[in-house]
Amino acid sequence: MADSLEIDGNEIRVHLAAPSRLQLSAQPGVVLMHGFPRTAHLRGRFAATLPSLADRIAAEIGFPSAAFSARGVDDSGGDFSIKGWMSDLRAVAIHLQERTGCEGFVLVGFGVGGALVLTLAGEFEQVRAVATASAPTDLKQWSRDPRKFVNLCREVGVISDPEFPKSLDAWGKELAAVNVLESVEGLSEVELLVLHGTDDEIVPVSQARMIVESHGTPAMRLVTGAGHELRNDPRAMALLLGWLERQKSRVV
Repeated sequence: MADSLEIDGNEIRVHLAAPSRLQLSAQPGVVLMHGFPRTAHLRGRFAATLPSLADRIAAEIGFPSAAFSARGVDDSGGDFSIKGWMSDLRAVAIHLQERTGCEGFVLVGFGVGGALVLTLAGEFEQVRAVATASAPTDLKQWSRDPRKFVNLCREVGVISDPEFPKSLDAWGKELAAVNVLESVEGLSEVELLVLHGTDDEIVPVSQARMIVESHGTPAMRLVTGAGHELRNDPRAMALLLGWLERQKSRVV
């Protein structure tokens, strides 16, 4: 079901999916978080495949689910910032809970979205489980040169306001503050799945192993020969759906 949500004055496009069959008890809600579009061509329909995944999770697993386009992506308003995307993620989770009555959340993040769901899990006690696909351990490649990265954001189209950000320094510090390994250390009670392609050309598989070591007891699945875009790899999605199915006996 197509929906929208106003967050910080921006209209954020949201897709909600509810289970078709009656559930005997309240289920956790699944929130899907996309990554960062690397080209202007991708930006326009970047999160377009996630609503179908949300529908599949609701239909096959029975968990209410939400997919959305964070500010600056697809048809959502606003301009990209890490703080803004975190606000969008949290608000969409709460919106899903208000609309479906779900109890707690399972967060699923792709690429940079994986870093953000792990970060939010450390701040949001209602998060019961997290799955990441191709997640980096930090955003140093962006924070080292904020001016260069903000120019890239303009080229890609996730920043359209010529006056944004008002403070480049503050905007860059938000990027530098993302420390996935530090966040993961505090998630020992949260179920974690780490998916990564062995041939990921954007985020080295060594970063997945670092996340695993910081958490201590995650389920790690390496997809042989897969690159960065695991959303388009049926093997990775089968692993994700199987893991979500097993959460029924763990988080409900």
